[in-house]
Amino acid sequence: SKKVSSVQEKQLTTLGGNITALEVLGTFDDCQSLVKKAFVDEEIQRSLYLSSANSINFARLLPQAIYYIWAWKKCNTDESVSFSIPSGNFGNLTGGLLANQMGLPVEKFIASLNVNDTFLNYLKSFTFTKDDKIPLKIYGDKEDKKYANKLFKIVLKNDDELNSLIEKFTPDWENERIANLDLIIIKMCICEFMYFPSIPVRVSMNEYVEISKDYSSPESGKFINGVVNNILKDLTKKNLLEKNERGSQ
Repeated sequence: SKKVSSVQEKQLTTLGGNITALEVLGTFDDCQSLVKKAFVDEEIQRSLYLSSANSINFARLLPQAIYYIWAWKKCNTDESVSFSIPSGNFGNLTGGLLANQMGLPVEKFIASLNVNDTFLNYLKSFTFTKDDKIPLKIYGDKEDKKYANKLFKIVLKNDDELNSLIEKFTPDWENERIANLDLIIIKMCICEFMYFPSIPVRVSMNEYVEISKDYSSPESGKFINGVVNNILKDLTKKNLLEKNERGSQ
């Protein structure tokens, strides 16, 4: 596929008789979509107990955190050390940050990039190719920034309540098994329903479904639309929506 180095390919294909490596003709997002479909396939669920070790599952980071602790121990020192990590989307490096938060003495982390240099290019020039999806300008104006900060704080403040609400309408899914980005999108949409009286609910739903299409998997839009639609019905039934004239359109 030429998507990984020769060393990575050997790591994927030669490390044990209980490992089956599958090569997919496509992108990372295509692989992500296959994993998500497997998680909701009832026939597969009846025959296999599935977990995931990639970026849609926090369990991927836990063993990577141990790598850093093990490496520090091999240094035979009580002092802080520095790590240089070959990086693409910084998943492995995030494992190191977790280890640091758990008490591992780290002086600094160095993100070492090769041809997978989208993030480096962003830091250098704030420009991207047409295939990149990270916005050049995060906020359109001061009002956009004010709205974004307000939404961010509301989501954090009501995180426990939001988790409980989502769990209620995803009985076949534990929140830990929902892709992190999808979970965040659902929470943001719910908060717009409940705490932004001037935004019509259909505008919120349409916007977040479109965001999921751009930044999550091809299947996420349908999943998110179904969850937030059911939550919307429940909030409406309980009179928990307070929309002004503009928001009621």
